Amino acid sequence: MRILMFVATDVTNDPRVMKEAIALSNAGHLVNVIGVCRSGKEPRSENVQGITIQRIDLWNRRLVRQLKEQRGKTIAQPLVSKSGQYDIVSNNSWRLFIISFLHQLQFLIDIFVLFFNFLWAGLKIRTDIYHAHDVDMLPAALFLGWVRGLPTVYDSHEYWYNERRREKISNACIRLVERLGTRRCTHVFTVNHSIAQKMASHYGIVTPTVLLNVPGDVQHESFRALPADQ
Repeated sequence: MRILMFVATDVTNDPRVMKEAIALSNAGHLVNVIGVCRSGKEPRSENVQGITIQRIDLWNRRLVRQLKEQRGKTIAQPLVSKSGQYDIVSNNSWRLFIISFLHQLQFLIDIFVLFFNFLWAGLKIRTDIYHAHDVDMLPAALFLGWVRGLPTVYDSHEYWYNERRREKISNACIRLVERLGTRRCTHVFTVNHSIAQKMASHYGIVTPTVLLNVPGDVQHESFRALPADQ
């Protein structure tokens, strides 16, 4: 079987993705993984232990890297002068609002850029199944699966439901995408039993299959459920 994975990391430094890809390859499947450039110095394509890896150098992340190199600051830090004083706003609530707005705007731009870039890259590769790692990969994988009539599986590495709970717009988008996406996926995986139970409760889906993100020779203890408020 040909499997195409989508992940918004550089792939080789993502242990969970690499372990899954290598396990599938060792089982006789042909695995392709599309990731992104983090430093800009990674090879655009390479083969690692039988896994074909392609990386996309996203224009928005390239811009962030360039700004950091030139100014040595994050995107939100231009509000701060060299003396450490806020030049644009002095009121704390307004300052937090602007920084939060910038973070959420950056997140939404990133989601759209990821969608169109992975959609275009995915169209060029023949596969039998799409495998989306985390919520930002769900839209492109599901759309391609719908267009080509192929199954899509989803692997949630985090408890995304409350990952950005202080950023209301971003959090609402994440919940909407994951709610609609998980119901349309052929199968859903996650990292532990607590998150699996919460996802089933929040989204009304069959309890996801748990793939623990630990080395195979490590014994694990029984799980503890998340607090009710989470």
